[in-house]
Amino acid sequence: DLFVNYIKDKNYLNKSELLHCVSIYPPKSEILQLKFIEELKKKYSLVIGHSDHTLGTIFSLISIALGAEIIEKHFTLDKKLPGWDHKISVDPQELRELCVRAKEIKKSLGNNRKDISQEELDKRLKFRRSLTSAKDLEKGEIITEENLTYKRPGTGIPVNRFYEVLGKKVKNKIEKDKTLNWEDIDIWWH
Repeated sequence: DLFVNYIKDKNYLNKSELLHCVSIYPPKSEILQLKFIEELKKKYSLVIGHSDHTLGTIFSLISIALGAEIIEKHFTLDKKLPGWDHKISVDPQELRELCVRAKEIKKSLGNNRKDISQEELDKRLKFRRSLTSAKDLEKGEIITEENLTYKRPGTGIPVNRFYEVLGKKVKNKIEKDKTLNWEDIDIWWH
């Protein structure tokens, strides 16, 4: 709060970002407290980020999933150069990977509502289940729980219509593992 109040008093708030940081090089994962990023986002109307001093890129990526909009990461062209900083820095390949993965994560987060994609709509019937015969059924046989099962695809009688089928008669002989349709069942409203 001290820093945020200071930049607010100096009228720098609209030019500032706030980064969560653990000043150990490199820190152990159990002291990172990355969920604090979510608290910073709730508390301040600032761009929130993560100053990451861990090895590799995984914790930077996790912080993005938690809402970080800025990542500060040390960079080197060669991790074998003298000095402690090079060992904890990302090299060009890791930086490239971090950028690609960060974009993927941002896209995957979506918004705060569940939108059903066209791909999901297209696959919906394939992945849902239908009432299916668990055994051979003879014409006129009464449908019971024991002679029904649920299998993909969802192109037949939906599973949630189970109780409308129980106790009804089969119109014609049905072989085991057949997806049931309303035409197979003696129901007066179909």
